[in-house]
Amino acid sequence: SVGFKLILLSLGAMNFFGLTYLGSGSGNNLIRALNVSSFSDDEFETAYKQTDKFNAGYIESHEFRILFSRVYGGEPPEYEVTFMINKFKMNPDPKISWEAFSAALQELREFAKGRDANAATEFNSASEYQDAMHKHARVQYGPQEKFRTPELTSHEYGWYAPTKVEHQPRKPKNHCEETLYASQMIQSGIYF
Repeated sequence: SVGFKLILLSLGAMNFFGLTYLGSGSGNNLIRALNVSSFSDDEFETAYKQTDKFNAGYIESHEFRILFSRVYGGEPPEYEVTFMINKFKMNPDPKISWEAFSAALQELREFAKGRDANAATEFNSASEYQDAMHKHARVQYGPQEKFRTPELTSHEYGWYAPTKVEHQPRKPKNHCEETLYASQMIQSGIYF
């Protein structure tokens, strides 16, 4: 009976600290567990060549997400893709060679080293967590800074950047013959 209670208590503690399985099905959803430093230049070069479909010797910035997805084998961290897009945003030539990409990749690795490796571990004990919740303190890192994809359904709202809504021109309302006849009758003063 005492052993059973200890098991139930430990399961409750596991739920409390988030040790139960949640999320997307990939065990490497934590950004700190897998980032750009986890892959070699050879892996990126292979993905670069696969992304360069016509063997033109260059790719364009809109293909970065595809390239990173090939390397990661899934959804890459958003900050890495955004870093690379912003790096080449002001470049007048949209063509990005392997040499330019490789140099930017080294900068990204330096940037990734500067990020907090413990982003997903904000509390070291239950008492720290309880104190923070008692003080209504905000967490240091948001879900997008901790995880590659949404872990919970509530994370899905606002997870991805909003897209621009295309302007749809208004089209005049076309009326059928009966509606046109009825509107002409009303205009002439005949109400039915």
